[in-house]
Order: sequence, then C-alpha cells, then structure tokens
Amino acid sequence: MYLDSNVAVDTPMRHWRLCGRLVLAAASIFAAAVTGQSLRPVLATRAAPLDVAFPGVSALLPHSFEVFRFPLGCPGPCATPRGIRIENRGDELAAGAYDGTTLTLTAQLGYAITSVSGCDATPVPALVVACQVSPGLPLADIAFELAGFAIPELPPQEITYATGWNLIGLPAGTLAAETVGPLYTPRSAGEGYEVLPAGAALEAGRGYWAYFDRPTTLQLAEVGPVSARLQLPAGRWALVGNPGQAPVAVIGLAIVVIYDEAAQAFTYSLLIPPGHGAWVYPLQGGTFTLSSGLP
Repeated sequence: MYLDSNVAVDTPMRHWRLCGRLVLAAASIFAAAVTGQSLRPVLATRAAPLDVAFPGVSALLPHSFEVFRFPLGCPGPCATPRGIRIENRGDELAAGAYDGTTLTLTAQLGYAITSVSGCDATPVPALVVACQVSPGLPLADIAFELAGFAIPELPPQEITYATGWNLIGLPAGTLAAETVGPLYTPRSAGEGYEVLPAGAALEAGRGYWAYFDRPTTLQLAEVGPVSARLQLPAGRWALVGNPGQAPVAVIGLAIVVIYDEAAQAFTYSLLIPPGHGAWVYPLQGGTFTLSSGLP
C-alpha cells in the first residue's frame, strides 16, 4: 500500500553538523544497501531465494524464500557471506525487515503472523512480530505462516517513548494526546517550525518533535505495512515519519539519521522503526520512497 504525499519538509537541522567525510561515507554505505531495490510481483509458486542486503526491507512472497545477506561480505575472514533465509509458508504477501539483529515480520491488514520457527517470536498471532536472530554462516533459516484474522482478535501494536524529546512518526488515525506541550515539525517552505497543539491530527509520512514528561505508550492505528512517496529537495534536511506499522527504509540517495531518546543523541540508520521519525538529507532532489517492502 502506498500513501502519496507532496509535503516538502525541507528546513535544515541547525544543531546537527556533519563533516564531508562522514557524509560521503554514509552515502556510500546507504547507496550500497538500499538503492536499486525493486518491488517484485506476487509469485504463485515457490521460487529460488532472492537476495536483499541488510539492513533493509523486502516483500516476502507467498510460498517463496527470501534471503537477507550481509552486503559487504563477512565481518572478518570467511569465504561464505552470512545472513538469514526466510520462508513464507502462507498464501499472502507479508513485509520483512532485518537490521542484523532484529527480524520484523508484518502481515497485511486483515491477516496475522500465526507461527514463526527458527527464532523466538512471541506473541503470535499478531499483525507484527519481532525476534532476535543473528546472521548465520552461511545462512540462518526462519519460516513463518499467516492466516486471515479480524483486527479486534489481534493484540494492538504499542510504542513506548522515553521521557523527554522524541522524534515521532505515526500512522494516519493515531493520536498523540499524551504529549506535554505542542508538537513541532519543519515548515513546508522556509526555515523554522510549525507548531501544533498536543492531540492534533498528525500527517502520515511526516516527522514531529514531541515531548513526554514520563515514559508514554501509544497504540498505533491498525493500518499494516504502509509505504509513502515524498518529494524532497537536495541539500536540505527533511523530517519524515514512519507512516505504518512495519519498519521502513528510505529508498534514494540520502543520509538518514534517527534520534536515540535514551542516549539523547543522533545516530545513522538505514531503517526507521514504527512510531518514529528521522532526519533525511537528500544528496539529490526528487522523489523518495519510505518503503515497507510492500507496494
């Protein structure tokens, strides 16, 4: 599912400075990991494994295999690239994301992940399940199944935010009424921030600064995996937000920085978790996709 947006969030981030070497290095790693990835049609029969570099996202096709493989070879001396191989034993498409530590499986709306083997993924059934799995040498094997479920039967997906400032991004229909004070998002044109009152309806695909005076849990609206297209100008920081319930990757030549609320520091990331936002610095302007792996 795609959520189209023409919002230009183009204000620079004044307090974040990156030297030229870090910019070029991060851009090279990012381009190697996520550019050029294409979305594939659903297959009716089991196919040979298809490779996706991790950290990354991908569609997990029915009755097919997918391989998340370390993009730059093995850390240390080894002859065989390491990674994980995932088998979708269900009849429906699902989204997968892997960052080298956490595998996240997300079903389409109306379906649920009912079982997972090869890693400890609980609870099931659920719309979203995550488990810790280390890249195998040559590959670690994971398999999962799906079934149709009415949404009220599934446990809700909840995101807990730390005390203090958080970069958030929420699916359409999610309320952030627990914020203390207003929300801040860069203006569509020009510098400065647009100020929204706490509890205001937020725009999916856009990122916001929010302040919580205590650890706060929000329940995400049930939308499943969602992708979004954004028009972003080159050379300006843009604040984007995850529009769905699955991790998304920014497809395009850009640097992506997320905020670690616990450490109160910024860090590079190729994936934006559900419920969160990120600063994106496009190295060239144009259309960028926040991809969950599903069209």
